[in-house]
Amino acid sequence: MLRIRVLFSKRGPFCFIRHVELPQIFSRAAARAGLSIELTEGFSPHPKISLGPALPVGVVACAEPAEIWFDDWRDSYLERFDDALPDGLSAFAAAFVEGKSLNKLCDAGEYIVHFPSDDTRESVLSLLREGKQPWEENLLDWEIIGRSIRMVMSSPSQKGPGNIVKKLVEMKIIQGWADIRLARLSVGTWNSKSKKVVPLVESASGTLSVREG
Repeated sequence: MLRIRVLFSKRGPFCFIRHVELPQIFSRAAARAGLSIELTEGFSPHPKISLGPALPVGVVACAEPAEIWFDDWRDSYLERFDDALPDGLSAFAAAFVEGKSLNKLCDAGEYIVHFPSDDTRESVLSLLREGKQPWEENLLDWEIIGRSIRMVMSSPSQKGPGNIVKKLVEMKIIQGWADIRLARLSVGTWNSKSKKVVPLVESASGTLSVREG
């Protein structure tokens, strides 16, 4: 069996599909592509698939990791697998991996946060500039990108994007999710020197498959 780590994105209406539903969707896509996935042991075996840190429903994901134990894998299989996925879900990179599980490796998440209200955006920027940000315990880096704010947060498994919204609600800067637009750009390991989140496929050992286009 081959443990293959895949990077995938989910956009548009598909970002409203729950995290827990993804393994079944990946399994069905693999079957349509003619690929066989190893089954777990026990009384109720199911395809052996592991996902990275969960995302709340409605959050766009640009580069999420998943691990799938295939019976066989070749570089050309990535395109077959991607073509079998439903619209809005795309697999664009893959590599053979060994070692630690995904959730032990995912120590940082990179987010782009957009505030439709200029007043709200300025309130958040003031907090960040003054060092009074409500995410002091897990904010690793931030910068202004156009009319949005890029934030890198530690511990995405315990303190994901919902923590950003929760803290702003507590400070009465926003009322809830309707006052914010948020996407996760990537999740992986934090490189403090380059101040970048390294996607887990790029940092993995083994042959890397990348779909063009």
